[in-house]
Amino acid sequence: MSFTTSGYFNRSTGVFQFVTRETGDFVTIENPDDLQNPIVVPVQVRSPINLATEERYGMEFTTTFTPKRNWRLSWNLNAYQRNLKGDYTYVNSQDEEVVQNFDANNFSWFTRFSAKLPLPGKIDFQTNFFYRGPSQDAQSKSKGMLSSDLALSKDVLNDNASISLNVSDIFNTRKRMTETRTENVFTYSEFQWRQRQITLSFQYRFNQPQNQRDGNRDGRNGGGDDMEFEG
Repeated sequence: MSFTTSGYFNRSTGVFQFVTRETGDFVTIENPDDLQNPIVVPVQVRSPINLATEERYGMEFTTTFTPKRNWRLSWNLNAYQRNLKGDYTYVNSQDEEVVQNFDANNFSWFTRFSAKLPLPGKIDFQTNFFYRGPSQDAQSKSKGMLSSDLALSKDVLNDNASISLNVSDIFNTRKRMTETRTENVFTYSEFQWRQRQITLSFQYRFNQPQNQRDGNRDGRNGGGDDMEFEG
């Protein structure tokens, strides 16, 4: 078993943030509850702007446990305070100068857990879990997000082939849910890169050396690059 911890401090300038601003224009949409009285909605624009100075400091904890051969359990926790300072000035369609302040202080955290171990019947099992806690800035609040994946694989046909089952986003919860508030508008949005996916695959290896077979076996997992979605 191993355990490591560290503290860190980082200061960055020109940090980009997604800024939602009201343009000064309005559109009229149909009111399903009263067709005679349409709804007037302010037009908003959302785009990334390099505007903030960010200071981030926190602690990270990582532990790895290997109780026996081919078993590996690891857990990581990162907790940090994030302080943002910045102002953004723009002119809307009504030639009005608008100044928005984006100062925000927020405590957040994220954690990862992964396990790799053999099951009865010479089945390899691997799983990954990631959770990001709630966070907020001057305009938006993001809810916590859970991401989870698993993979099962087994060599067959005298170890010349393998069958793999991968499940990406087991609980179908890998979604960004955000609430954004401007002067006149409250917006709720959800973003999901892809829904839960289940993949069953068969791979046959022709004249492949044993060391390459072992390398391929170690590379199979259910997480993939999607585990970096939180970044």
